[in-house]
Amino acid sequence: MPMDPIPVIDLFAGPGGMSEGFSSLRDENDEPVFRSIMSIEMERTAHATLRLRAFARRLMDADGRLPQDYIDYLGTPSSENLERLKDSHPEEWAAAEAEAIQGTLKEGDDEFVEMAKKRLQGYDGPLVLIGGPPCQAYSLVGRARRTHDKDRLESRRSTSAICGSSKCSGLRRLSWRT
Repeated sequence: MPMDPIPVIDLFAGPGGMSEGFSSLRDENDEPVFRSIMSIEMERTAHATLRLRAFARRLMDADGRLPQDYIDYLGTPSSENLERLKDSHPEEWAAAEAEAIQGTLKEGDDEFVEMAKKRLQGYDGPLVLIGGPPCQAYSLVGRARRTHDKDRLESRRSTSAICGSSKCSGLRRLSWRT
């Protein structure tokens, strides 16, 4: 009997590499082990990539193939072609927009915590919470400025999980300095 995929919530998601990795894992029956239910990213271009990847995961068939119209869009990405693609797959686009959220996590603001609780309502299994410092490639601060302030960089590496359950596994995205 197949299990339901384990939900994944990705904070500071960037373009979604961690969610993509979790979503690609399959069990011995080729069923997904994890399912991304919520990814939050503040930066506009990273969010656009995050949303497009969430859309692609919903369009993918059981064999991992994408429909030809999506492949055609990748060959000629334009606003008009994206609109046509969204019009061809409205349910999948709506689900991708619901999963990939553009927003800023703020101390004392529980908007996203409450949103996550609603999405997990009735679910009693394990859950994965991914979080970490901002992706260097998309960070507003930028790589050059961070290399001059080692103490602040180290403090940004710590992640606090907003999960009061022993069923929650927290992962920390690593930030590599070059």
